[in-house]
Amino acid sequence: MPIPELQALVGLVGHPTDYLDLYTYAGVEQASQTAFTVNGTIPFGYGNPLYSNTACLHEAASVSAASTNCAANTKRVWQVTGGFWSDVYKGDFGRLRVGGQGSYTERQVFAGIGGGPNTNEGIFMASLRYYPFAP
Repeated sequence: MPIPELQALVGLVGHPTDYLDLYTYAGVEQASQTAFTVNGTIPFGYGNPLYSNTACLHEAASVSAASTNCAANTKRVWQVTGGFWSDVYKGDFGRLRVGGQGSYTERQVFAGIGGGPNTNEGIFMASLRYYPFAP
């Protein structure tokens, strides 16, 4: 049985000055629920509400305990990010650039027995790059 899915990405890049580049992107990936049961009690498919998510927020004593008690089928993942690149030096000896980027990512799962634990993460990164032969 195929799982219908949606994917989208949009971005914006700007160059307000000769020495500054700005960018922002946002994206989402989403899967549809394709759940069914056999004899009304045996769950199959993707995102079935009869799947167990009871151990998703706990460390398991064994791999088998975690895999049988945390289905956590992903429903949606989305992210937004933005950043900049700026030339600190651009001349006869190359190019020195500094950059920064921040992002926020969230994962949502289909709810099952024990709920639907979601997670998110924010990240900031900084970079300094030297290009010795760049004009």
